Amino acid sequence: MITEQLHISLNNPIMSNHKVYGQALLPGLAYIDLIYQVFQEHGFSYQELELKNLTIFYPLTADESHDIALTIHASESKEGTWSIIIDGQKQHGESLSDKRQYVTAEMRRKERTAFAETINLNQWKSTADRILNLDDLYEQCRSQQLVHTGMMKAEGQIYETKEGALIDLSVGQEALLHSEAFLFHPTLIDGSGIGSSCLLSEQTMYLPLCYESFSASERLQKGCTARILSSSVRQKKELTYMTVEYFNSSGQKVAELKQFAGKSVRDGSAFHSAKEIQEERHAVSQNTGRDYTAFETYLRQLLAEQLERPAEQMDIHAGYYELGLDSPSLLKVVQEIGAKIGADLSPTLLFEYTTIAELAAHLAEHYSMGEADETVRQSPKPMQDSSDAAPSLREFGEDIAIIGMAGRYPKAK
Repeated sequence: MITEQLHISLNNPIMSNHKVYGQALLPGLAYIDLIYQVFQEHGFSYQELELKNLTIFYPLTADESHDIALTIHASESKEGTWSIIIDGQKQHGESLSDKRQYVTAEMRRKERTAFAETINLNQWKSTADRILNLDDLYEQCRSQQLVHTGMMKAEGQIYETKEGALIDLSVGQEALLHSEAFLFHPTLIDGSGIGSSCLLSEQTMYLPLCYESFSASERLQKGCTARILSSSVRQKKELTYMTVEYFNSSGQKVAELKQFAGKSVRDGSAFHSAKEIQEERHAVSQNTGRDYTAFETYLRQLLAEQLERPAEQMDIHAGYYELGLDSPSLLKVVQEIGAKIGADLSPTLLFEYTTIAELAAHLAEHYSMGEADETVRQSPKPMQDSSDAAPSLREFGEDIAIIGMAGRYPKAK
């Protein structure tokens, strides 16, 4: 078992030089260096480790009123594989808040990392269709309330072609003084994320949610070149996925960040609800049903009728209460959906899948979207409390206030 404790405050130069909506925030990609540093201190070589399935549940913020007492736990679940939990408590003087889980991840031991690919950096740069200064993108971020200053502001240019983007990165003078203290400098990795925005169809701020893996054969300390192929970029509604590859000055590939996913942030309220966003992203990403789009369209229209508003105003990522629905309305919606798909649904359905996106993903996985009398696909029905404990919707009156619900679910955590 590996346990490390850290104290994160506004005095931390990474936090103080990276702010979102005025709050000091640890960049989501800074966890890479943080976790590898912990393992290095316990005698492991970064070249023989692969960081897997990192998920960010809450943004890690600090301000003048509190610091964060952070703890990194790494337990070996099986030989060569560690389960990682990063949790923390807000600390004000001697007072500590309840613990909050910020991150989960895995670290796996592997054969020494080696990448075979080498690219001609000069050729890519000479054939670029467009050349951008990284400063311009930082300024664009600033206009969206994402502000980089001091050591967290990288220097460089972006060379864009039809194939993708090549991002030349180096740390500034302030970061250069202590660059060798890092394995994978947060300024460089975060800078590659900033540079990637040139490939996105919509210029908005993205809250990091997760990444599939990171591995490296060399350190990233003072400078590097990041490549993002257009073929690796995928945008699905509010979510964006991409893979970032890192090269040294000779053009040799030395690191790779696979399937980095982010959720677009429209305002400060979305920024403060990362856990809910992450749970929603997981539900949507797990869905493989072919009827997802049809269910989403149907649910938009159904809720719009309940609220007497246009369907296009229904935000699929907003909670039902946020949209303006109440408990009686939700029970009516369940009844309407059940009639549409020809299934008896638990009255708790909309309390378990709390956005249009989550509900559409669930319905598409288990049911077929067709005519009202179409039979349900031959697949397991959603778990209900029990046939005795969950009364039919018709047994309820019109005016209902749901105070609480409970149930027993086999195999549930």
